[in-house]
Amino acid sequence: AQLRIGDSVVMITEDTGDAPARSPDSLGGAVSAIMATYWTDVDATWDRVIAAGAEVVFPLADQFYGLRGGRVRDPFGQQWILSQRIEELSAAEVDRRAAEFFGQP
Repeated sequence: AQLRIGDSVVMITEDTGDAPARSPDSLGGAVSAIMATYWTDVDATWDRVIAAGAEVVFPLADQFYGLRGGRVRDPFGQQWILSQRIEELSAAEVDRRAAEFFGQP
């Protein structure tokens, strides 16, 4: 399969055992890449991928750095981050929120 994201194409194939592309499952669950994608309606996209058989790795939630996002594992073992920008933040505000989130003064 080919996914067009902007002006880029990501090619995905099933692990047939004789191809050079291997699935994480065939490699003992190792994940060598995680695709981060951005959506205008991440909640609707999330619902669609879960309905299509994706497993939640990290639940969809608002993040301190201005994104709403979560991570899923697709039926082939690949992991995807689905995100939507919900706030435009300065670097200083992200730093302040990170310190608060991680319990640092």
